[in-house]
Amino acid sequence: MIVGLTIGYTFVACSQEEKLPDVMPTLSGPEEWVRPAVKAGTSAAYFNYINELTIADTLLGVESMMAGITQVHESFKDADGMMAMKHKENVRVPAGDTLRFTQGGLHIMLMQLNEDLTEGDSVEVQLQFRQAGTFTKRLPVTSGSQ
Repeated sequence: MIVGLTIGYTFVACSQEEKLPDVMPTLSGPEEWVRPAVKAGTSAAYFNYINELTIADTLLGVESMMAGITQVHESFKDADGMMAMKHKENVRVPAGDTLRFTQGGLHIMLMQLNEDLTEGDSVEVQLQFRQAGTFTKRLPVTSGSQ
């Protein structure tokens, strides 16, 4: 859980190879959305994150004020061929790569919702990265990808 969230950047001394560039990562993508759901239920968030840093970064955690629990999950097929999900503690994002939160893959789970999420609403999700710091993404609630 991210506590006392402040948007900004913290720069630490590091070796020449790990120097942070002037360009910071962005959040983008044509399919940015959150599934509708009822209070106390579960939803999921989908979007892309582009690591524009010249070094790899690590997603350390996610949070949303709309949910009691917010986690990164990854979908996979188990030994019986059934779809399942597992919680991902952190996710490495190579330099210049895109981290895709998609249906059937890596995604953000919003559990124990504090209120109904209905079409037309929006949800803020905060992502905490080791190098880039904290980003806030506002996503529309809709019944399917846009």
